Amino acid sequence: MDVHACHGFHVGSALERVEEVEWHEETARGARTRVRDYTCGCQGVAYELCCSGGLMFVRRLDGRGEPSVVMESAWLVTREAERLWEALMAGLVR
Repeated sequence: MDVHACHGFHVGSALERVEEVEWHEETARGARTRVRDYTCGCQGVAYELCCSGGLMFVRRLDGRGEPSVVMESAWLVTREAERLWEALMAGLVR
């Protein structure tokens, strides 16, 4: 088995005009956070679609530097968070 094989989906290539997501510092807002979906981190940045306390958000994990940087999108109702996730996967936002 190749230990360097990619695991998970890859974020779509950014389109020419990409909308910027407003990223915030990571918070410990909920008691428990469940990762519902995630992307491969083979290119240094990975994303997770997370659920906590009845809301959802996207977590951005940037492992290209030392130390790694973890940021979060706004906490959103499910429908809005899923739209953000789909736009991220399609390369419409970063």
